[in-house]
Amino acid sequence: MKRYVLIGAGNRGYWMYADAIQNRYHDVACLVGILDINRKRASYVSSQLPGNVPVYTDYDAMMRETKPDCAIIATVDRYHSEYIVKTLELGVDIITEKPMTNDAAQCNAILDAEQRTGRRITVTFNCRFMPLISRLKEILNDGVVGEVLNVHFEWMLDTVHGADYFRRWHRQMENSGGLLVHKSTHHFDIVNWLIGQDPAEVFANGALRVYGPTRTRRSERCCTCPYAGQCEFAYPDENDPGIRGMYFDCEKEDGYYRDRCVFDPEIDIYDTMSLTVRYKQGALMTYSLIAHSQRNEGTARGRSVRHRRPGGRSVLPHQVVRPARRHGNLRPAQRRGKPRRRRRTSAPDAVPGRCAGHARPVRGKPRRRDEHPDRNRGQSQHPGTPARDHRRTGPAGEAALRNPQAAARRFLWIHQSRS
Repeated sequence: MKRYVLIGAGNRGYWMYADAIQNRYHDVACLVGILDINRKRASYVSSQLPGNVPVYTDYDAMMRETKPDCAIIATVDRYHSEYIVKTLELGVDIITEKPMTNDAAQCNAILDAEQRTGRRITVTFNCRFMPLISRLKEILNDGVVGEVLNVHFEWMLDTVHGADYFRRWHRQMENSGGLLVHKSTHHFDIVNWLIGQDPAEVFANGALRVYGPTRTRRSERCCTCPYAGQCEFAYPDENDPGIRGMYFDCEKEDGYYRDRCVFDPEIDIYDTMSLTVRYKQGALMTYSLIAHSQRNEGTARGRSVRHRRPGGRSVLPHQVVRPARRHGNLRPAQRRGKPRRRRRTSAPDAVPGRCAGHARPVRGKPRRRDEHPDRNRGQSQHPGTPARDHRRTGPAGEAALRNPQAAARRFLWIHQSRS
């Protein structure tokens, strides 16, 4: 049975690791120690787990007494490298939350320690195991799409998920490296892995436009703010039992507030970011991330321009198939989200078996199945152009990608309902 210790008893450490080890994988693994600078928080996590896991605030004492096989690092990002290097030098393997660390100097220190000690570091990029991403990897590996030369990737965090980074420790660049390091590292890993290339050059820009000192009506934290009743960013989970037990009830130990104001002047990370990337094998990528969208969605589009017909001659994408524009097959009323207007008839003029809102077919001609307004939505109005489902999100997206031939005929779109 493999022995693990958890370093960092926050939400990630508890839900993603400690709970899984003690409740789902207890037959092959066990958690033998929990370390946190806040003893009360570590004790709360231990109390939610079976097995009465010991709690520590001293790293050396925990490692000496528990003798683990592997350490899980889930602290504030800026401290990852400190614990990784010390643990490797003790001969213990590492599982660390992303990002591995915040800057190049710390990254080099970690790689040197890994090479020097011969131990193993695993960085948890769990997005690779999402069914949609795994299926995309299979399609690309099978050569269905061809060689990917260009990638366009957008990610929009809404004002629930996105704003939460500006309440917590992530809001300071020295702690998280900003969202391009803390959040976008998932997206960069996905693209690098899917296309099998490493980046050579990166140009990036960022701005703080919505959060930070953009309002004068603010306070230190939401639960004591006199404007909380009128603020759309007021923290909503103050009374959640898990949040209260892990954070609010532990504040006196270290002074950490979970519900800080998103308009605090100390915020120095960006909420709007974009970059361009050139890969070593020639692919290009444009990327953007915003943390104040009205919807929470990720979109990626990859374009392959090298296809070959059976005879071996290279052809361009429009010679393989004419890709439909994303909204080109919807009528203007549908683009605005308005239902298509139907001609209403009186009851005597209505067709038996239909509601009064459906008109009698013109000149007595039976209406074809594909002409029915409801059945025709999302289908192409251009002859010779394949139909596309523009609501391809979640399970529908996975269903669409089960057909590699269809994926080869158009741009790859990925829609994630939650980031």
